[in-house]
Amino acid sequence: MTELTDGTRSVAAGRYGQAMTRADHRPYLRAVRAAIESKEIPVKTVVTDAGAIREGLLHLDPQATAAAFPEAAEVVLRWTEEHGWSYAAFYPPHSGLGTSWTHLGFGVLPTPDEVANWIGTVLINPALIVSNEDDPYRSAGDNDEDLEARIAAYGSKSATA
Repeated sequence: MTELTDGTRSVAAGRYGQAMTRADHRPYLRAVRAAIESKEIPVKTVVTDAGAIREGLLHLDPQATAAAFPEAAEVVLRWTEEHGWSYAAFYPPHSGLGTSWTHLGFGVLPTPDEVANWIGTVLINPALIVSNEDDPYRSAGDNDEDLEARIAAYGSKSATA
């Protein structure tokens, strides 16, 4: 996929070669981070990628995750434009504990508050959370104007705030 970036939006070739405009997903990820941190769950770092598949990783502060995942080296939230949100606890190699992604569900673009409430519940009792394996919701090559408008709205909100 060839991509040209002009700041907040990018133009990419879609699944069938049609040009499509992609909204910047970073304001959405910032809104999710703010919602999570409003629940007193610190986010240590955020990593974003606007390559062929837009995605972001939110690395949670280890102190915030220690009660729910005492042996984990790290707990990460992941968003992709195809699968929506998921989380995984990563364990040291010698622990014998595996890593698997648990999916939120709620579609590819749940509200920041839905994501924050979900991870808040995970950190209270991970056993309460069932992975929703009904994804992927879409392909990154899909020309989805409604989704692009919903993602772009987060950029508009941050520009006016």
